Amino acid sequence: PTICTIRIYTVSGVLIDKIEVNNAFDDGSIHWDMQTNEGLEIAAGMYIYHVKSKVTGKEKLGKFAVVK
Repeated sequence: PTICTIRIYTVSGVLIDKIEVNNAFDDGSIHWDMQTNEGLEIAAGMYIYHVKSKVTGKEKLGKFAVVK
């Protein structure tokens, strides 16, 4: 969604980063610097993302891997 909040967690449930997205209607992309909210580089491994639309309230959970 163009207006949403993205939260990234470790598989153990620790919040790594929170990204507030407020893009134009025709822009559905976001850049993440792969750093924690404390400015540290993330480690290789599995992560969980949670996206919540601020317009519809719909939510999406998923997982992704970081390979270095």
